[in-house]
Amino acid sequence: MRITSLSTWVVVALVAAALSCARERPADRRIALALQPDLASAMTAANIDGKPVLALIRDDGDAATIDCETWLREDLSLRPLLARMHVAIVWHLSPELAQCITAPGSGLLAMNAAGRAIVLEDVPPMRTHLATLLSDILEHPETLDQAYAAAIDGSARSAAVSRTILRLDHAGRADQAAELIRKTDPSGVEAAKREEVAVKGRFHAMRRWNHLARALKGRSAAAPTTDWLIAQIDAAESPLLDESSASLRAFLSAAKAAVTNGERPPLASLPTLGAMLEQAVGDQRKKASEATVALVRAHPHSGELAAWAGMVPLETAEKDAKMADLARLQVEALLAKPMTADERMRTLGFLGYATIEFGYADPVRLAATIAREAPRGRLSADVFLDLADLAFNAGDAAEAARLYDLSVIASSEGESPALNRTALASAALARGDAGATTMPWARRQVLDAVALVPDLPTFAAAIACWSDTAFFPVLMQDDLYAPKFIAAFKPARVVLVPSVARGTETGLTPESGMRALV
Repeated sequence: MRITSLSTWVVVALVAAALSCARERPADRRIALALQPDLASAMTAANIDGKPVLALIRDDGDAATIDCETWLREDLSLRPLLARMHVAIVWHLSPELAQCITAPGSGLLAMNAAGRAIVLEDVPPMRTHLATLLSDILEHPETLDQAYAAAIDGSARSAAVSRTILRLDHAGRADQAAELIRKTDPSGVEAAKREEVAVKGRFHAMRRWNHLARALKGRSAAAPTTDWLIAQIDAAESPLLDESSASLRAFLSAAKAAVTNGERPPLASLPTLGAMLEQAVGDQRKKASEATVALVRAHPHSGELAAWAGMVPLETAEKDAKMADLARLQVEALLAKPMTADERMRTLGFLGYATIEFGYADPVRLAATIAREAPRGRLSADVFLDLADLAFNAGDAAEAARLYDLSVIASSEGESPALNRTALASAALARGDAGATTMPWARRQVLDAVALVPDLPTFAAAIACWSDTAFFPVLMQDDLYAPKFIAAFKPARVVLVPSVARGTETGLTPESGMRALV
């Protein structure tokens, strides 16, 4: 959520962040043996020694995953935990994830040696939270399916049931968590939380059904493998299927049985199954939206609720006055309620968006609330950046500089290296001191060459070839600006770099990259 007035500096800063993550450092060498080159290698190693696999799924648009890679590579306190896992860093567009329906768009995926999910989590908002998550995975390495089955049959203890409910919720399976709550009636889950999980479960089921429907309708006639079909059908399983036509559940069950027994169900029927799932999504959508609005009205002060349900009123606020009033009610309730740092951080995505895009809160009040209750962490740094951009756009450079400074503090000490660089560069620009941020680049040699890359993962790999003494322009191949730049720059060489996001072995290292372009 960025404002464009400082977009040039933001791009420069994020490029520097990606460079700092990708370039080999002494710390990288120390941990190199603990990092697997790819997910397949991590799974192979896990099959040998039984250790869990931890995959960081990088998204070129998600600064949290940039920060998390830095934490994994450079935080020495994590080394004892990481040594008990097989760690792989994978781009979200990697073909290794194409067969895995349980993989998030970005974030952390822990699996056992068979590839079954233990946890699926967003990158934690604080560095210390990552150590807590890793410890929990190692102490309780049962898969989601194993934990769910044990809780249903009564063999799991109450603490294990509560942990399973939380993990299912975070993994996009709140519908199964709600079913678990109904069947086990755990004493530690309050009534409001039960209601929230039940409503969230409708959205989670819809998301998985949509995923499977698109996959089935879009696959070629020769494509599906046994493992792929079983994983897709397993993920579509939901207690909410009982609210759909009986034929849908029967169709899913028959398809799984046929695949499990080694039979090949008629491929022509798979798009039909996709259409049935889309119908089920449509049936759920209205129920989910109405239930969410009722939930927000009943609990406008809930930070956990705001984190995922707050966007529902905002989606129609511009056209629906009642939804706009509800969003304003929620914003006021959240700002008025004193919170701990963890509680406040859950609200920041919603509050920041409602303030920046809709003007439903006073930016000064929001900034003061964050500075008082949650002054550290990536989420706070991001909102401070947005509020600073808002002030800069309004011509208040002094207020912008103050807010950029707060972002620097929030992102410092390794909390968010990516946003820290952005905040430092933006603060210098707001004070008219941009020269300090550009001096290191002024001393570097510009090579007489241009690299053209097909995608953002390859862009990051290309700029990782820059050194402390030399660099070269890197442009997107399909950018309309590229031909104009080449015509004006007149480089001696133009190098087409193959994609690293599709598993192509480019051999692109800092040394080979420089040799190719010199």
